[in-house]
Amino acid sequence: MTKFFIIGLLIIGTIAKSQHSEDARIDAFGKFESGAYNEAVDAFNKLLTENSINDQKIELYRGIAEYKLKNYQAAISDLKASGDKNNSGSDIWLARVYADLNDKQNAIFYIQRYLQKADDPFPEKINKDSAFRFLYRTNEWLDLWQKNWMNDTQKALLDADYYLSGKDFGQAHQIIENEIIKNGTNTQLIAFNSEIYEKEGNLELALNEVNKAITIDPESNELLKLKASYLSSLGKFSDAVIDLNHVVKNCPEDFDARYSRAGAALNAKQIELAKSDIQLYLKYFGTEKTFYLAGQIYYASGEYLNALKYFNRLMDKKYPDVRYYRARGMTYYQTNSFDQAVYDLSMSLDLEPGNAEANLYLGLAQYYNGNAKSACYYWNRAKELGELKSITYLQKYCSQ
Repeated sequence: MTKFFIIGLLIIGTIAKSQHSEDARIDAFGKFESGAYNEAVDAFNKLLTENSINDQKIELYRGIAEYKLKNYQAAISDLKASGDKNNSGSDIWLARVYADLNDKQNAIFYIQRYLQKADDPFPEKINKDSAFRFLYRTNEWLDLWQKNWMNDTQKALLDADYYLSGKDFGQAHQIIENEIIKNGTNTQLIAFNSEIYEKEGNLELALNEVNKAITIDPESNELLKLKASYLSSLGKFSDAVIDLNHVVKNCPEDFDARYSRAGAALNAKQIELAKSDIQLYLKYFGTEKTFYLAGQIYYASGEYLNALKYFNRLMDKKYPDVRYYRARGMTYYQTNSFDQAVYDLSMSLDLEPGNAEANLYLGLAQYYNGNAKSACYYWNRAKELGELKSITYLQKYCSQ
């Protein structure tokens, strides 16, 4: 009995340590992504020390954070260590460090090494990178670009993107499909083909294409996130959550996936998952879109005071979005704050008079504020706009 008890404690301890490490990793990357680079460096240091790990991704991102802080020697040390482990992404950041130090020779060396080693360097982006501005008129820079670094796949993607920007979808598809026939299956090409279908409004074909790419590379987080975005656009929110679950499991520090999953989970009525993701996201990112989604999630969970906390933050703008007036007005209605509800919903209808839901809730707020005649007017408008719930109120309160 004692033996099994001890084994149980060891298992629990291992799980707890693993969860602690994951939480620490998420926190470190959250600080980095939010631009809190000093705190991110401290968190990366602690993560590497406590877990005695040798993680090239952490070394890379700690190096980038040190570069952002202008701690150039620390950045060089981390980025070289990451690059020694065949992380080609380190080379372009080393080039930026040396560019900041006006070290022309090393900057050119690491740009060239990046172009030679990286799977997907996209030279056009490097050519336009302002970090390398001081190199533009040098002979070394001109010599570097004597060679055409773009492979056939990159050329096809660039050409297709040109036609896509002009909404010539047929030509964009043709370029990608010709390249697939010529050079064989490539997930980049297939994924881009899916994006062309998405831009032309054919989501089912976009989904079919990205599924082909995932068959080739089932562990690609980027492909899974792309698929989830199509599923959400098609209203298949539960399916989108399933794909985003895989992404978060593979990469717990992927905050874009967590934000997307919060929205998909909200629409799939998986409210607790939505709350968990948005609460984590809010620890690091206080953006307008985040506050709006947080307000929606708390509204759906019936926590109206929490919802108001986030909707109120959206009203600091000089001209708030019509959605914010509507969302806050509906939330005020749920808290029996009918005067405030009438004000916000009226404002929303000034901006968007044809919104059926706003008309319905303005009618409700007016009714409970003692304005039955006005309530019936708005319920009639809601009915004409297709809001069926208004019929019940019209029959019950507006029969005369």
